[in-house]
Amino acid sequence: MDLGNLIIFGTLGFIFSLGILWLIGQETYQTNKLKKYTSYVGGAVIFVSLIIGSIFLKTRFSFSLPGWWGIGTILILFFITTTIFIVERKRMPFLITIYVLIVLDTLLGIGSRISGLAELLTQPISKSTALWVILIMGPIVALVCGFGTYRYIMRNESN
Repeated sequence: MDLGNLIIFGTLGFIFSLGILWLIGQETYQTNKLKKYTSYVGGAVIFVSLIIGSIFLKTRFSFSLPGWWGIGTILILFFITTTIFIVERKRMPFLITIYVLIVLDTLLGIGSRISGLAELLTQPISKSTALWVILIMGPIVALVCGFGTYRYIMRNESN
């Protein structure tokens, strides 16, 4: 776990989120389509650069939680996020998309610390294989999460 990376990109992500909310507020009734789409493209470029930067930036503030310490930490954080999800799911139904990713990350984190699964989950894959997995699975996961969120919101809209 790289704490420096988390602090830097957590802060930048928070600032980016506030900027996007401001941008949406400013562009809601905008009639100039060029200005509207330019600002959306700029936001997308900043978002992608944040993601790429968080992958490649490494700081000296990193540590590893092996074995049971790692599993315990993951389970504590999972319990906290599950509690937040249960409390806030009625008010913010879109959290289901984020929660699905948290569950997936939890399973991968625990699996990478179990000796039988660790070899399978942590072995390096070639760049071409990773590229095809991302190109094929990325849009599928996005569509499933998007349609799932839409269905959940439509089903619970009357509440």
